[in-house]
Amino acid sequence: MFVQSRFFILGLWMSLLVLVVGCKSTSTEEPSPDYQLDASTQKGVVALTVSRSGAPGLELGSVVFRGIDNGQVIDISLFDLVGVQKPDDDQFVGKLQLFTVPAGRYEIDRYRLASNQRGHIRINRVFNVEAGKVNYLGNLDVFLKRGGSYRATIAFNFHNKFSRDFLMIKERYPQFKTTDFAFQFPQRKAN
Repeated sequence: MFVQSRFFILGLWMSLLVLVVGCKSTSTEEPSPDYQLDASTQKGVVALTVSRSGAPGLELGSVVFRGIDNGQVIDISLFDLVGVQKPDDDQFVGKLQLFTVPAGRYEIDRYRLASNQRGHIRINRVFNVEAGKVNYLGNLDVFLKRGGSYRATIAFNFHNKFSRDFLMIKERYPQFKTTDFAFQFPQRKAN
């Protein structure tokens, strides 16, 4: 009996190890302020802005990116996105997000609902990351529309706001020039 319980505990530890090692999750920490682009590292920077429009007051979840070539999973929280972007308003309300990933193909896989809601919504947009470049995805606007009986409609729209976003990026990373950018607007994934 003692031997069986030892094997059971060993089996649990090995299962946990396989689970942890098998997940290729990466943090979404921004590159350091003095980050230098270098194609020989086989890494690129992903840059996008995220805003919300439509109905205020609904709690947001997160957007999940997935590496098609490498299986990495990147989860960008939108919980801190509190303001609501108004149409035709030049003042940006949202967040600027930059993170470094290996070059390759990626998918904006899904929108994970807030913790007090269940499930996820598929986004299915693909893009490439070029090594040694700032790969600009545009502005992802999460449009929320309230419905009756605790229902809401959520739409994901991408807009080219490079002239606005470049100024925000340049504030944090003065070393990045316009020639350092690759425009990688996410396309609908072909089924």
